[in-house]
Amino acid sequence: MFEGLAVFCISGCLGLELYCGVLMKKILKARSDERTDDRRAAYRAKAYKDLAERTALKNARQTLWRSLQK
Repeated sequence: MFEGLAVFCISGCLGLELYCGVLMKKILKARSDERTDDRRAAYRAKAYKDLAERTALKNARQTLWRSLQK
C-alpha cells in the first residue's frame, strides 16, 4: 500500500519537476530572444549610421578625384 503511494508521489513530483523545467526553459528562451532582438536593433542602427558615413566619405573622395582629373 505504502509502496504504491510512494511511487505515485515520486512520479507526481518528477512530473511536476519536468513540467516546471520545460516551462522555465520556455520563459528563459523568450527572454533571451527578446534581449537578442534588442541588441540587434541597437547594432543595426549603429551599422546603418556607419554605412551612411562611409558612403558619404566615399562619395566625397570620388567627387574630389573627379574635380582633380578635369
